[in-house]
Amino acid sequence: KRPAEDAAEEEPAQKKPADASAKPDGTYHIHDNGGRPFKVEVKWPGSKAEVKVFKAIGSDDEDEDDDDENEGNENAGGPQVSVMTAGDIAQQLFGNSNHPLLVQMAGGQEGEEEEPKEDDAELPQYETDACLTLSAEKVFVGQCPKHGAIFDGNSILLHLEGLKYAFVGENVFSFTAKSPITQYVSLVGNSDVPYPWAIDEQGFRYLMISSVILNSKLFENCDKDPYDLYFHRALITADIGMVPIEQPDVQFQGITEFWIGEDQYTLKYEPNPEPDYDRLAERGEFFIVKGGPKIKISKTEYVKLMQDFAAEMGFETLHSEELVERNI
Repeated sequence: KRPAEDAAEEEPAQKKPADASAKPDGTYHIHDNGGRPFKVEVKWPGSKAEVKVFKAIGSDDEDEDDDDENEGNENAGGPQVSVMTAGDIAQQLFGNSNHPLLVQMAGGQEGEEEEPKEDDAELPQYETDACLTLSAEKVFVGQCPKHGAIFDGNSILLHLEGLKYAFVGENVFSFTAKSPITQYVSLVGNSDVPYPWAIDEQGFRYLMISSVILNSKLFENCDKDPYDLYFHRALITADIGMVPIEQPDVQFQGITEFWIGEDQYTLKYEPNPEPDYDRLAERGEFFIVKGGPKIKISKTEYVKLMQDFAAEMGFETLHSEELVERNI
């Protein structure tokens, strides 16, 4: 099961979208895989919001200090102690952090699950000065109904002006929408990873962490979570990393296998194919299989393959401009 499916099962995809008419204010901590890379302060001194973004301070300096302290310490390379919770033990032994045996050992009732608390998460130190200050006409505060108000602001979408928007999540970027955005949803998966997406007046869905826009026609006969729909439709070849192997929706151009050098990989849609090719080309030359011998493909052919696939499947690249580089 994919993480987005876990998030989608928590609540219906459309439930409790961020209210565009409200004027939320306060301090929010952005979630990302257990981390809190950004702090966002929202104030309304007038008709527009003043939004300040603060970066978490990286831990590189602290790690170097620890290394310096351990240098020359005769016990530095000795036995290391790892503290584990009952849930950690259950996950290792049974693959289920809520296994009944461990729940009973911990003194709880089977099926009980303690609600997470924002206060329980150790927040990092943030830079004193804001790395970015924006003026916004609307502020969409990402919400996750299962976890309640403590997860409000796990990601944030800002309407700057016209069709210009800014997203604050695992990274911070601006983009131009096709039409005004009306709803914003930010469910959080089991690994504390938000899956934020927005919908505009024409029904296009904007998947923030996938850099993809989904055509409204894909949702004419269904109301499926956009990430679940995208992750499955993005398969060009069978997903050989899944058990059982997951087959693609369509057999695109007769392609059945994808190879880089001597290794076979799952071929999936990539919204930014040029840098993706450059990154993967370090492993070897690209080949596809269409029922016969391997066919070598160039960078130009790889890019065109992705563009043609996107056109057939109803995808567009969400072009964006990075506004802030994160520290952690």
